[in-house]
Amino acid sequence: MVKGDLREAKQDFEKALDHNVWDQRTVIWLHLVRARLGESPRNETERHARRFDKGKWPGPALAALMGEISIESMIAAAREPSAIKTREQEAEAYFVAGEYYLAVKRAADARRMFEEVLKRNAPQLSVQAGAKAELRNLPK
Repeated sequence: MVKGDLREAKQDFEKALDHNVWDQRTVIWLHLVRARLGESPRNETERHARRFDKGKWPGPALAALMGEISIESMIAAAREPSAIKTREQEAEAYFVAGEYYLAVKRAADARRMFEEVLKRNAPQLSVQAGAKAELRNLPK
């Protein structure tokens, strides 16, 4: 996704999921890339999501992508008693939100979400690099 080749990213996520069906984040990324390709990922995501606790992060991200909770509720669910964990989970939540908004053609909202990722200052997370890449590709 970060490189901009969504078809290649889809293949990579599908292979990763073949090797580990318990990787919740791969299910999320596959859903997002398929949505951005204009596909309908809901049924596949629902099938995979049955394995996971949607009440524990990153489960709320899956719930939001399936329309069970709002994007705002997903972001709120990223908050934890630990400030470090909150920063990391919020960065991830804002990135998921940004990708969601790109998929539904809401570029201004996507930009705002990616900017929020950068405000979390979590350079150890792949979403930080992803947000920078997405911001470079969005119109000003």
